[in-house]
Amino acid sequence: MIDFIINLLTPVFVKMGASAADVGNYIRSVSGYIYAILAALLVMVIVMVAAQFVVKKGTRHVVRWTAGLAWILVVLLCGADAYNRLTQRDQAAYEHRTGLQYVAARVRQADAAGEIRVEPFGETSALVLGQEYLTRVYYYDGYIMELYADASAELEPQDGEKILPASDLSFTLSDDLLNISFTDSQGSADTLLLNLRSQKEAEQ
Repeated sequence: MIDFIINLLTPVFVKMGASAADVGNYIRSVSGYIYAILAALLVMVIVMVAAQFVVKKGTRHVVRWTAGLAWILVVLLCGADAYNRLTQRDQAAYEHRTGLQYVAARVRQADAAGEIRVEPFGETSALVLGQEYLTRVYYYDGYIMELYADASAELEPQDGEKILPASDLSFTLSDDLLNISFTDSQGSADTLLLNLRSQKEAEQ
């Protein structure tokens, strides 16, 4: 049944710019709701048919209207819940993808000799970019934070700007390899390993 619906809807959404893979993934993710709606539709049809033989003639329309409204209510409830779940999933995917991309972009912008290091910052550790003026990237209180300031400024982690919700962010620098460990706000963890040109230049 789900494959039939996917095959039916894929050409329509592909013409609208969606990929076939995305259409299939979305429909499979709400397959439980689809089955619930179809089951409710079957019950509605059975009730409407049974009303013809069981319910008195004067009240048949009431039973049929009630069954129809109940089915519409099921469709609306399933649709709202499915929408919320898909929105949460998309938000989590966005945070996960954006978190690593943000840090990687910051590193590439500052990838010059002596410009990248990992240092303690308050009770956490920060990725420090620059020399005279520093950009610190770190995790604090549920967020990826960024703090730009003069190297001599005495600041605390709470002074930074909130960039993106997260559960953790840590860095390990070994020779010319920077290991970035990121956990998004939903608890999904990932790592990114960057090869730094700046460290090689500093050694030469």
